[in-house]
Amino acid sequence: MLFRRLAFSALILGAGVPAFAADFPFEGSWKFTKATVAPWEDPAHPMVTDDAERYIGKVVEITPDALTGPDLLGCGRTEVTIEPLPYAGLFEGGLAADPKDPGGKYDEAKAKKLAIELGFTAEPVPTLFQGCSEISLHKRDDKTLLFGMNNRIFTLEKQ
Repeated sequence: MLFRRLAFSALILGAGVPAFAADFPFEGSWKFTKATVAPWEDPAHPMVTDDAERYIGKVVEITPDALTGPDLLGCGRTEVTIEPLPYAGLFEGGLAADPKDPGGKYDEAKAKKLAIELGFTAEPVPTLFQGCSEISLHKRDDKTLLFGMNNRIFTLEKQ
């Protein structure tokens, strides 16, 4: 619920900014280049997954109405929207959450610090939502997208 409020607030705040719709900044081929442990993972209960091995090196093709690629990002024709998100809304609020108390109060200063460490330089962050899975792609810069899954942050680089 808090995530939706943050997203709605960012949408209203970003209304005066030329929309990301002027062009489609996510279009193109994007290659999975790395996966790192997410800052919201609870160190006392690390997730064991083979996601990095399954995705690294794979390519996702993004168009304004389709995604093709591996598993959750390879859904074909789908509804695609772009929304501006504040740092605290990235990764479903994961940067602002306390790993030991995920339902607790969000820390916007912590979210900003972690977003900057991940290479984000401006807020709000253009974020692509698609209708075939819960994965949202955050545009760090013209050549890099990030998304979170299974307590990992995946990096995709424009090809």
